[in-house]
Amino acid sequence: MDSEGLAPAERQAALDGLERIGRWPGQRAPVLKELASLLGRPQPGTRRLVEVGAGSGHLAQWVGVRLRAMGHSVEVLATDREPAEGVTRLDALDRGLPEADIYFSNLMLHHLEDADVRTMFGRQAAASRLGLLHCDLHRHWAHYYGAGFLLWAAGMPDIIRQDGASSIQQGFTRAELGDLAESVLPGARIEWHFPFRWILTWRKS
Repeated sequence: MDSEGLAPAERQAALDGLERIGRWPGQRAPVLKELASLLGRPQPGTRRLVEVGAGSGHLAQWVGVRLRAMGHSVEVLATDREPAEGVTRLDALDRGLPEADIYFSNLMLHHLEDADVRTMFGRQAAASRLGLLHCDLHRHWAHYYGAGFLLWAAGMPDIIRQDGASSIQQGFTRAELGDLAESVLPGARIEWHFPFRWILTWRKS
């Protein structure tokens, strides 16, 4: 998925597979719950949420529908360094990120170098009015072998199975994720969610 030489058809097949996985139990609901917590009670005016590394944009679209059903007036913008239909081009490491109430990502951090994660955290903290949320993978042997079997049993294409195995190996322990956030996001909270996900949230004071 990170390969710059990936053929468009392969990339689309991978995005389709990720969208399908996104509908599996436990994939999206924890992100929605924590975003709603950051938003608090519905307020007058429209809140702006920006997802970085959004891929096909399916999560941002789903989150927007669910938050509006909960009474929130929101604009949820899907962004990625590779634009697509419904996905705006934005490099999450750019200087001068546009202002937003919340920046969030799902399964993006493990694709970045540690220094870039810290840089992104700092720039998003400066550009956000309410805070940040980042969901990523818990690196664990049971996750590695269990996910490999499930992806195989579900008939996922090779690129998804290979990317899944690589991504889990690039995932985080709680201590590693905490270390990345410590210097730039004081008071950040990290919670474990099924299936083998860490959700890091930071509320701006």
